[in-house]
Amino acid sequence: MTGNLSNHEVVVKYEIENFKDQPVMLDVVENLRHIRKEVRSDNDRDVDWELGKDTTFEGGPDKEKTTADQVTFHAKLPARDKDGKAEKIVQKFHIILKNEW
Repeated sequence: MTGNLSNHEVVVKYEIENFKDQPVMLDVVENLRHIRKEVRSDNDRDVDWELGKDTTFEGGPDKEKTTADQVTFHAKLPARDKDGKAEKIVQKFHIILKNEW
């Protein structure tokens, strides 16, 4: 292939609510190839990526569960209130897809 390599920044926004009576920890898993395919065509190469500064998941990616093809975050969600209303939690995953054709 010939051409210039470039980086692409993508921010995935999650709006999450917990309707349970107890707080929970939610695993959020994203397929990196799928994200790239949404932005560019899949080229069968491993995704070269880095975490962007706008990522809001506390603690960053789970190092044990994150692989070359997927990234896992944990989101703490509070229990619903006495009236059954759930608080909407907004999280962002900011990814920089590097060295793309």
